[in-house]
Amino acid sequence: MRHPEAVTDSVAAARTPGNPLARVAAAALSAPRRGPFVIGEASRRATRAISATWKKGGASPFNLNAYAFGLSAMFTGVGSGIIPLLVTGLTDRGRVHFLWMDLDKNGAIAVVSLCGLVMAAVVQPAAGFLSDRSQLRSGHRTTFMAIGAVGLVAAAISLGTADAFGAMLIAVIWLQVSGNFIQGPANALLVDHVPPSRIGAAAGLLNVFKVAGAGVFVITVLLLMDNYDRDTGRVWLWASLALLVCVVAASALWTV
Repeated sequence: MRHPEAVTDSVAAARTPGNPLARVAAAALSAPRRGPFVIGEASRRATRAISATWKKGGASPFNLNAYAFGLSAMFTGVGSGIIPLLVTGLTDRGRVHFLWMDLDKNGAIAVVSLCGLVMAAVVQPAAGFLSDRSQLRSGHRTTFMAIGAVGLVAAAISLGTADAFGAMLIAVIWLQVSGNFIQGPANALLVDHVPPSRIGAAAGLLNVFKVAGAGVFVITVLLLMDNYDRDTGRVWLWASLALLVCVVAASALWTV
């Protein structure tokens, strides 16, 4: 065992400029850390990354993508859980006459889906374009999202009261216009707030929110609408629409 004074002398010598021990000590300090040091640093970096992703804030991918959960729930819940049953209720009494067409159930659903896709293709890029050039003090993206959210609520009410194919089609078109009025500007929030080095991860999280919202609420809406009856069970239609509206409102408020 070395004497304490000898250890002190060695440390002092190592700190002397030009001493070989000084070069060894400098190399040791600059060498990559191994073992528990690396694990500890990796753990700290992971913690910071998780915190930056999940916290609420303008640059948080979680915050910026939260709207997609509710919007996907609304589109999928209405498209897969509500519209087919509403059309079935209409076609049970005969074929649907629309413009020059005489439609059965599948034809009526196809017309509704096609009109919705056309509206999405037109409105979403248009809303994004307008939000790029907007100078509104309330926020050039969030203002469009707020207007679209109000439109979604109105469209849901219109869909709940629709008692004919034409009225239902108008309600669905209104819903698509309002939803895509949100989605175009909302997608651009990633470019506005997320650093280029994290765009890929943020876009991946966006798809996670879309899949989660669609998967959870299409099942929920189908369970509710299983009790739906055109004449005596419309309360289940209203319950499904109210649920979807609440989800959209909560997710949109989180983002804006």
